[in-house]
Amino acid sequence: MPRGVIDFDGLGSKEAQSMRALRPEKPVPFRIDKIGHVVLKVRDLERSAAFYTKVLGFQVTDFYPDSMMKGRMLFMRCNADHHGVALVGGADARVDPRASTFEPAAGSAAADARVDPRAST
Repeated sequence: MPRGVIDFDGLGSKEAQSMRALRPEKPVPFRIDKIGHVVLKVRDLERSAAFYTKVLGFQVTDFYPDSMMKGRMLFMRCNADHHGVALVGGADARVDPRASTFEPAAGSAAADARVDPRAST
């Protein structure tokens, strides 16, 4: 499918519905107020999506199937913005990490005072 063409079947697929349904299993003990704008290329889109939604409390706002974006793309938010983080699947594990780039990003978070920063999930 040519880039720029909307794949309505792909957007409504079981995979897309499953990604949009990701939620934290329990309330997270902090709130991320703002992050933007970060796009990360990841090796395992499902595992990364689970981390951002279940551990950090992000909400999935959109999902592009492989027919619309090579590797698939997932958009997530922590506030009213459409997205602050986008994940693109298909990163090559063999890529030299020194060749990676990270675009500047900004954000803020508020934590419950009872949270132990050494605690792990």
